[in-house]
Amino acid sequence: MKWVFWLAAALVAYTYVGYACWLRFRMLWRFHPVQRGSSTPLVSIAMVVRNEEQTLEAKLENLLGLDYPADRRQIIVVSDGSTDRTEEILRAYAGNPRVHIVLNQLAQGKASGLNDAIDQAQGEIVVFTDARQPSSESRCAS
Repeated sequence: MKWVFWLAAALVAYTYVGYACWLRFRMLWRFHPVQRGSSTPLVSIAMVVRNEEQTLEAKLENLLGLDYPADRRQIIVVSDGSTDRTEEILRAYAGNPRVHIVLNQLAQGKASGLNDAIDQAQGEIVVFTDARQPSSESRCAS
């Protein structure tokens, strides 16, 4: 029964001390310096909307006004069978080269819309958002 106690004590000691020592030894043995540099990857922002005429324009303006280089940002909006003015609002933004619009005439569901957005995405990072998510200004004001 003593060996069980000493095995448990050794396991606890390894957890608190041994593992940290092992990591330190490994770092000294195989040192890889961190390479630093500025990086601004292309970011694709994907949004699937359906009947969002009340919030869509404010959301698009918020996305276009983000503090990130405009040439490194792609906005993809997929309309999933909207029956209100959503597609009319999207057509108004179609002339902007940073906004990519996909108009699906039949409602196929959000998962299908996200797949359509991923097909259009060119960024190294893809951000999914929703038209009804409040922007940072509206959260701070309330």
